[in-house]
Amino acid sequence: MTTFSRTPVPFSPLAEPRFVSGGANAARAAAAVAEDCEFLSCGRDALFRISSLLEGRRALWLPTYFCPAVVRGLSEFFDLKFFSDFPSEASPRFETLKPRAGELVLAVNFFGLRDRRLWEAWRAQNPGVLLAEDHTHAPFSDWAKDSVADYAFASLRKYLPIPDGAYLRGVAVSPAPLFRRGGGMADFAADALAAAALLALRGEWSQEAEELYYRAEAKLNARKSASRISSYSLAVLRRLDVGALESARSANMSAFLSAWRDCAGRRLVGAKFCPLVKFDDRRACASACAKLSEAGVRLPVYWGGFGRDSGAELLEEAQTLVSVPLDFRHSQSDAAKLAALLS
Repeated sequence: MTTFSRTPVPFSPLAEPRFVSGGANAARAAAAVAEDCEFLSCGRDALFRISSLLEGRRALWLPTYFCPAVVRGLSEFFDLKFFSDFPSEASPRFETLKPRAGELVLAVNFFGLRDRRLWEAWRAQNPGVLLAEDHTHAPFSDWAKDSVADYAFASLRKYLPIPDGAYLRGVAVSPAPLFRRGGGMADFAADALAAAALLALRGEWSQEAEELYYRAEAKLNARKSASRISSYSLAVLRRLDVGALESARSANMSAFLSAWRDCAGRRLVGAKFCPLVKFDDRRACASACAKLSEAGVRLPVYWGGFGRDSGAELLEEAQTLVSVPLDFRHSQSDAAKLAALLS
C-alpha cells in the first residue's frame, strides 16, 4: 500500500509555520504583486470586477477549456465567445480567435506552462483589443509581475495555503481603497477553512473534510458578484514566505520529473504548477485515475466541457488529461511515489 507524508488532495491546507516568517522575508506574497493591485475573494471575482470597470456590456472571448460554472456566472455580464485553447497544446489556436476592437480576450497561462511571447506577439498584432491574463497557476512569475496587459489576475487560494484570495492589477486598474483591505469571510471560504482545520486536526483525509470542501465549491459556483479578500487570508498572505513555498513546490516537481518514466500511451505535458499528464485515450486515463484513487489520491474534478454544447475535441481533452495534486506541502518521496503510480 502506498503511503504519503500528506494525502495528495487538490484543496488548500492551513499555512504551516515553516512557510510563515518575519523580517525581510515577510510579506513577500503581497510584495510580489506590489501596491498596484486589488485583493478579491477568488479568481472569478476579478472577471466580475472587470465587468464593472468597463463601460457597457462587452464581448468576452474565453478559451474552450474553461470552468463551466464560471462561464454561467460570466454570461450575465458579458456576451461570451470562445476560441480553441487546450492545456495539452503549447499554444492557443489563434486562427480561431477573431475579436473586434474593444472586445475583451482572456489569456490563460494553463498550469504555468505557456510561453508569454505567444500572447505578446498576438497582442502586438491586435492593439485595439482589451487583454486580460489569468495567472492563477503562476501568480508570482515574471510574466505575471511584469505584465502590461489591460488586466492581470490570479486566484491565490489555488496556489497558497489560504481559503480565499485573488489579485487584480493592470494598466487599466486604479486600485480602489475598498479592495486594498480585508473584509468578512465569504461563506465558501469559511467552509474551506473549516475543512483545512479539520484536516490539520486529524492529520489525515476524511469524508467529513471532503464534504466541507465540496460544499465550499458549490457555494463558490453560485457567486455572481465580486467581494474583497477576507481579513484572515490577507493577514496570512502578508506573512507568507512565498520564496520558501515556491522552492518546496519546485523541488517536488524536480523529484517527480526524476522518477518519471516515459512509456507508450501517455506523455508528461509539464510539471510546474503540478504534474500534467496526457493520455492517448479515455480508457487509459480512467485506469490511471482508478489506480491513484486506490492509493488515496484525490484528483481534481474535471470540467468535462459544456455538456451538450461541448465539441468532441473538448470532451476528449477533459477525459484524457490528469493534473496530479502535488505541491509545497508534500515531500520529494511523495513526488516519486506519484510518478511511480503513473508508470
